[in-house]
Amino acid sequence: VFAVGAMATALALTVRSIYGLFLLCGDLVFVIIFPQLLCVVHLNFTNTYGSLCGYIVGVVLRICGGESLLALDPAIKYPYYEEATGLQLFPFRAFAMLCSFLTIILVSLLLKLLFEGGKIPMRYDVADCFAPRQRANHARDTELVLLPPRNRPPTAPSREEEPRRTGPNEHPPLLREECI
Repeated sequence: VFAVGAMATALALTVRSIYGLFLLCGDLVFVIIFPQLLCVVHLNFTNTYGSLCGYIVGVVLRICGGESLLALDPAIKYPYYEEATGLQLFPFRAFAMLCSFLTIILVSLLLKLLFEGGKIPMRYDVADCFAPRQRANHARDTELVLLPPRNRPPTAPSREEEPRRTGPNEHPPLLREECI
């Protein structure tokens, strides 16, 4: 926590433009977080190992593409790189995002096959992704059931029937009585 805080402070003090920081943050969200969000929401077979590998691939490809805001010269000169201006004309951010996304999928599938096929013993599953005791869709099996109020007619009370709140810690009448 302290290391990340120190890096964020150093970054904030060295960058000359708030707009540049905004763009850099948007870049990092697009390259690193978007593929992981997409996989978590829509691809149930992805796992922690794929997510970690995708994160590493996304960060490495993005940083190696260079960043003029941080005065980082590109370590990878993608196609259409202009030597004279130092600009990457290739859409390397989208490329890094797609590589991260594909890495998440491929590593997740590969390790799922290896662990569930018995090629790698379960004792090496340090992230506990494939343990038999894991409930795969536990969060999706939860449902919300709203019960009718106990001592009230099914219609909503009028303003006159509602008791006044007396303190800051009291809940509105419907929440206080119906959620018991």
